[in-house]
Amino acid sequence: MRPKCILVAGSERRFIKSLRQFETYLCAIGCDVEFYTLPDLNVLKAISSAARSSSRDQPFLLVYDGHGSPWGWEGNISYLSLLWSLLKVKGELLVLNDTCYGYRLLNYLKLIRCSKNTCFISPWDSDDVSYGGAIRDALTYWPKGIIPENVFSEHIYSSEKGDREVPIQLRWGAALEHRFFPA
Repeated sequence: MRPKCILVAGSERRFIKSLRQFETYLCAIGCDVEFYTLPDLNVLKAISSAARSSSRDQPFLLVYDGHGSPWGWEGNISYLSLLWSLLKVKGELLVLNDTCYGYRLLNYLKLIRCSKNTCFISPWDSDDVSYGGAIRDALTYWPKGIIPENVFSEHIYSSEKGDREVPIQLRWGAALEHRFFPA
């Protein structure tokens, strides 16, 4: 069964552009893709509908690239409301949340999903204000059939506190990217 993908872009052009590139990739490998741009009021309804119609043997990918806050996405999409929509996903779920404070969605996901059939990915610094990178990593590595941590697991981050090694991504759960590699 073809993977089901929901892509949600924030309101800025750069978010739309990066997700349109990702959409092209996903369509080329045979995924069913729906694309939404905030502040589309139908986003939660669309996620819920797609989740409800998913099957146990159909991977489900939710991707967000845009602005975020400690409680959710721009456009007043709260992590709690996303939780209710994702509750209906029957099979494997991969969430790529490329936003500031994106890692906070994981606290909600852990309430309803098991790490054996769920994968969560966000930029390494997304428990605070972050600068993204998870979509870029996916576009760089997925077409080659590579999970980023199999290439390198850490990169150097420079700050006022000095250089330090940090993970390229924050991750939780099963590695499910292989469901979105070329067939």
